[in-house]
Order: sequence, then C-alpha cells, then structure tokens
Amino acid sequence: MSNRLTVIIPCKDEREHIRACILSAQQVADEVLVADSGSTDGTLETAREFGCRIIEREYRTSGDFKNWAIPQAAHEWVLILDADERVTPALADEIRAVLAAPQHDGYWIYRRNHFLGHPIRFGPWSNDRCLRLFRRDLGRYVGPTDHAEVELSSGTVGRLRERMTHYTCASYAQYLPKLSRYADVQSQIWLAEGRRTHWGQLLFRFPLRFFQGYVLRLGVLDGTAGLQVCALVAYMSWLKHSYLWQLQNARDWRELECSSLQVTGEPPGPAIASAPSRQDEPSGSLSISTTSDADKTQRRTLRALRHRWTPHWLRTDARRHWRNVAFRHIGIQRCHTPPIITREPALTVRSCLPFVLSHELLQNPRLTFMQIGAFDGAQDDDLRELVEKHKLRGVLVEPQPAAFARLERTYRDQPQVTLLRAAIAEQEGTRALFCKRGEASMVASFDREHLRRHNVPDHEIVTQQVACHTVESALRAAGLSHINLLQIDAEGYDWPIIRSIDFSQLRPHILRFEYRHMRAVDADACLSQLADLGYRFVVESRDIIAHLDATRAQSRLQFDRRASA
Repeated sequence: MSNRLTVIIPCKDEREHIRACILSAQQVADEVLVADSGSTDGTLETAREFGCRIIEREYRTSGDFKNWAIPQAAHEWVLILDADERVTPALADEIRAVLAAPQHDGYWIYRRNHFLGHPIRFGPWSNDRCLRLFRRDLGRYVGPTDHAEVELSSGTVGRLRERMTHYTCASYAQYLPKLSRYADVQSQIWLAEGRRTHWGQLLFRFPLRFFQGYVLRLGVLDGTAGLQVCALVAYMSWLKHSYLWQLQNARDWRELECSSLQVTGEPPGPAIASAPSRQDEPSGSLSISTTSDADKTQRRTLRALRHRWTPHWLRTDARRHWRNVAFRHIGIQRCHTPPIITREPALTVRSCLPFVLSHELLQNPRLTFMQIGAFDGAQDDDLRELVEKHKLRGVLVEPQPAAFARLERTYRDQPQVTLLRAAIAEQEGTRALFCKRGEASMVASFDREHLRRHNVPDHEIVTQQVACHTVESALRAAGLSHINLLQIDAEGYDWPIIRSIDFSQLRPHILRFEYRHMRAVDADACLSQLADLGYRFVVESRDIIAHLDATRAQSRLQFDRRASA
C-alpha cells in the first residue's frame, strides 16, 4: 500500500499562482494544506473552492513559518510546494512510485526554472535542487535566510529524476527587490561570523561569476534569457559583498561634517547638535579644526591590515582547529586536556563537580545554576545533593512528561528550584524528541541515531512534540538574570546548545557537558571556542567541566574590545 502524502503550500497574496499550484498538487496529494500568512487578495477563497485545508499564522522567516506548518500535516510524508512551483505529470508519477516503496527518508527534487517565461536549461540555474519530499517527523528547515534548507534528523536522502517547474522571475520589478533582500540578509550573517570583504572581491567577483555561469556552465546556450540570468546571478554575488562592505566601512556624512565644523551656541540642525562647544569662544562662532585624535585612531594599524588581508584558512583560529583535528586522527590528544590525563587515562574520575563547585561556593555562596536534561533528578545525578545541602537557587529543564513527574517529586521540598517541562534548543518553538516507547528514557534525544546507538530498536522509538526554550528564555521563565553553573546532558546535542549561547551576555563560571557522545570535530570546535573565552578544563570519565579563568577571561574581553574599536 502506498504511503499517503500531504502537500503543504505556504503562501501570501498568491491569487495569480494558487489555482494552478493546487491543481498540480492534487495530481499526487492525499491532502493539500495551505499555510497562509495574511492573504487579502482572494487567495484563501480560491483554496476553499478546491477543498484545501487552511491554517493561518503571521510570517517571521521562511524556515520558521514552514517548520510551524510541517507538524500539522495529516500524513507521514510531506511535499513542500511554493505557490510559484508546479508538479508536472511526470514528477507526480515518479512520486507515487517512490511512495509505494520508499528507499530513503527524503528526496531532492530538481527544478526547471523559468526567467520571464523562458525555460533555463543551462548556466547557474541548471542544477537547482531542494529537499522537498520527506518524512514529516524527520525534516525541518535550518538556516536564517529566505533560502533555508531542509535537514533530516536521521535517515538517508535520495533524489528524483523528474523536475518540478519553477516560475522564478515574472518581472524585473518583482525580482530586483528580492535580490536586494537576499543580499542584505546574507551580508548580516557574514558580519556576525566576522567575515570581511576587500577590493579584490568588489573588483573581480562580478566578471568571474559571470564567466563561470555564461561560459563554463554553458549559459550562452540559453540565448538572451540565459545572458540575463548569468548577469543577475553575478550581480547578486557582487551585491552581497557590497552590502558587507557598507556594514563595515560606510561613514555617516553628518559625523564627518561634525568632525571638521564645530559650532557653539544654538546648532542649526540635529547633525551638529552633538558637536562639542568651546567655552572660550563667543556664542555662534564658527571654527575650522585640524585632524582630531579620533581621526588618528581610525587609521589602520599594521596588525589590522594584516588581519584583513590574511585568508580565512590561514588565520590563527583556523590553523589551531585543523591542527587539533589532525592530532586527534593520529592519536595525539590536543583538546586542552591536562597532560596527566593524556598519559594515564585510568586516572579519570566519575565526577569532579563537588570539588569544583565547593571552590566556587567559597567565593560566591549565592551560586545559581541551570541543569539541562535533568531527567528525574535522582538517577546518576551528583548535583542534587549539592542543591539540597547548600539550598542553591536554579532551574531544572526536562521535556519528558514521565521523567518530569518524578523530577517534581524529587525536588518537592526545594522551593528555590524552578522546574521547566521543556527542551533546550537553538530557538524557541516545538520540536520532535525521539524517545523510547512506554517509558521515560535517559537516552531521549533530538537525534534518532543516538537511540539506535544505545540498542533501542526502531519499533521502540517514538516521537514526542516538546516545547523548546533557548538558554536565555529559560532563564527569563525562571526569573533569573544570570547563572554561575550550567550543566548540559542533552544526549549528543550539547554542542549546538553551547554554540547558541551569547557569551557576551551570559558567561557561567562553570560549564559541564557530556563529551562522549559528541563527534570529534564538534568536540574540537567546542573546546576551542571555550578556551578562547577563557575557560580551562577538567576531564571526567564521561563529562568535561569548563571552569572560567577570571584573569584570562578579562584579558580576552579587553583584547576583543580593543579589536572591535
């Protein structure tokens, strides 16, 4: 028997496209689910005429909106179809054949893009593909841009031979603002990652990208339409770097004017209102200043110029990362582990937390904490005794209902402890948690493979939709402004949680996480980041305790401030 399929169509004000899109979807769909974000042009009336199920919510980002819609599908398999896309009859036949006996948990679908009505068969759009057909409980969109892509939490991905039709560009008036928005979002991401652009990118990016699409990828064979597509793709590539240069180097003409013309008395406008006045000059006088000390500090130092021109893969952090990875592959431990542990692995102990925490309590008796993945607070938990003995204030987070009920009984006599029935992830919302059927399990995880590695058979693995907090939102829910101890037991999800923390705002003195379920490359990245922030490490048999070196952290903070200035 063939698996049943829900086609999800996210849309807003798509009256021109929605009718044809629904008709193409009904060739293969057992359910058509229209996810609308505030249409006012008659889109929903057309959808109701065709018997579609409609859900509505405000739009924030593309990935967030689709992730809200996916769990509401009625069937196990979903196909995401934008309003300007069409399922061809050949593609519908292939999808039905695949769902009759699926070999994978998700499928890439290639798209035949159209530019102003012309199909584009070559050039930079020729291999455009997206993961759109997948199991509902395994796939979610990941990424902050409008081009967020689906990632499966487990399973394999195949690809379909037939293509869907995509009417990419209907007019320049519609397409150019979209290019500008995409470039702006991408430049913001690059800026947050610390990436820089330079004159070489601005000079050569457009011609090289155009040559790649028009000549090397045969865009010339698509005629005049292909010429314009290659030019637009090259323009967007160049525009991203231009936006990034603007964010990093653009100057406000009003500030420049204020630095050279200083007016005392009543200023003629807001741009000069902030200019400092001189007490020894009469009111209303105008003076021309020479180069100020602030202008001199803006001149680039040799160190700043060297950092700007050094390729990313040659910078210190990148070299340190790949050095650690290489040493791990040849059996040499270079992840900030104390040398005695490297020479004598048998010396590792089950838990050093009581000793580290006791030292911290001597300096801060009002220590606060957060424990992620608290389970029942009793089994294999060396934090509970410390909390009860010292009456520590904090928050315990556990998403499984059965485990949370036992956790409430464990801490019923500790009113200073807040309990949250939720999981911790990179963003707030809901997410599928993989658990063992019929009981609360200490191996519950966002990764199905984690349960399989613990010998839980597939027929015993079930999913639960759990509420998700970020670390910061969980603190707000508990009424805490900061924490001194953060303990993470997220069954293989520790690094994504640590990576999502804003350490400029929240920097716990003690951070404990379970490293034995982490990939080697994730462990290296995690330890490298924490070391850069001033942490030093105590290695236990299953966990790593990162303890903040206050002197080193202060030096690092001062260095970052000088670098940003």
